[in-house]
Amino acid sequence: MKSHDVMINPSRPFVIYDSMSIKLDTLEFDEVALNLTNTTLEVDGKRGDATFAFSLESQRRQIGVGNKKMVLSGLRAFDEEGMNSIVDMYIRRMDQFGLADVE
Repeated sequence: MKSHDVMINPSRPFVIYDSMSIKLDTLEFDEVALNLTNTTLEVDGKRGDATFAFSLESQRRQIGVGNKKMVLSGLRAFDEEGMNSIVDMYIRRMDQFGLADVE
């Protein structure tokens, strides 16, 4: 978001899951790792579409690909301090639910 000079509103964040697709090359796996391969953000005024592309890997080989799309609304000019407060709030919530292993 910083490279597009936009951010979500820290006092009223509005992010909606839109869609996700996954294509698997095989169903022959026991464990799978998800690896982010690309991100895009298309901004149109106060609205944006964020897409996250990822690969699915098992035993160090790719077994599939996918992408997830999120809709962002109420975008405003990027502010480092405001964005840091959003990140801090997110980390606190993850910690509250025992999911703080986020980078």
